Amino acid sequence: MMRKIGWRRHEGKAYHAAGHAVAAFALGLSIQFVSLHPVDNLAAGAARVERAILSAADNPDAQVAALRVDMVVMLAGPAARTKLRPLKRDECDDDFKLAQAWSTWAAFIASGASGVDIAEFGPDGLIELTEVQQTFADQLLKQCEDRAHQIVEERWADIVKVAEALLDRAVLNADDLDALLGNRRDHTLQLLLGRKPL
Repeated sequence: MMRKIGWRRHEGKAYHAAGHAVAAFALGLSIQFVSLHPVDNLAAGAARVERAILSAADNPDAQVAALRVDMVVMLAGPAARTKLRPLKRDECDDDFKLAQAWSTWAAFIASGASGVDIAEFGPDGLIELTEVQQTFADQLLKQCEDRAHQIVEERWADIVKVAEALLDRAVLNADDLDALLGNRRDHTLQLLLGRKPL
């Protein structure tokens, strides 16, 4: 397929979106689509993926684990874009800010606190945490960044496939991603059975 003129300026966005999608796939989340263009309140170069936190039980440990998965998926986009070519932190600032907010929320949940325990919000809009909670949030954010980079390294070939397909087509749906990455249902079943996916 012949690429449109100017595809090079979309390359970073394609790898960013592919990073989100491949990380979601690797972690067993469903992916509706990946797009180079803004769609349904998503920025350009975004993926619409299932959020693990939405299916977490009312159990604080399950909620923290789900937020961890969502943070890894969120941070895999910038990790893939950085692997392609170094970027300035502000180019993916929204992803980092959202992951930071989720780490704050996870620390709050892990401490056994509830919404009624929120004393105040900081100037950055985040919940004011105790020193222990802040340490938990910082460590969680670092662990998720490390895991996102690990997934990007391990699945770079898949990220390249998805990004290249995005540069050719601009939008990939779930079936397109299945064709590129393998059958999603089989992959999720292997994860549920505790088997390492191929």
